[in-house]
Amino acid sequence: MNRDIAHLQAFLTKWELSGAAERANAQAFLLELCEVLDVPKPDPATPDQAANAYVFEKVVPSAEGTSNFIDLYKRGCFVLETKQGADASDGEAPLSADGQARKKNQKKGHGLRGSRGWDTAMERARNQ
Repeated sequence: MNRDIAHLQAFLTKWELSGAAERANAQAFLLELCEVLDVPKPDPATPDQAANAYVFEKVVPSAEGTSNFIDLYKRGCFVLETKQGADASDGEAPLSADGQARKKNQKKGHGLRGSRGWDTAMERARNQ
């Protein structure tokens, strides 16, 4: 198998089960995505905000005087805002009481993909 295809498949296999943990997963996912795409990784952020041309957590002042953060920013190229939810139930068989309790306590991140809550989170991210 071609090394690039094997690398891509390993990446997809590793990340396909991740969910509901945006802060824990975003930067690791994006760094590995850069490797798979064979593009440069973001630079370390510096105290000079004007110099931060390709960084995670780019500081952006808000109209209210506070700071917002762009998850991944590359000047003149893109702004990337990560969101990670969880997959909706696939109609699986009823669970035991313990199984139901565990499922109820599973993290949902920004909501279940395909739900109204997920759509709202995506709209908020776009407007951010």
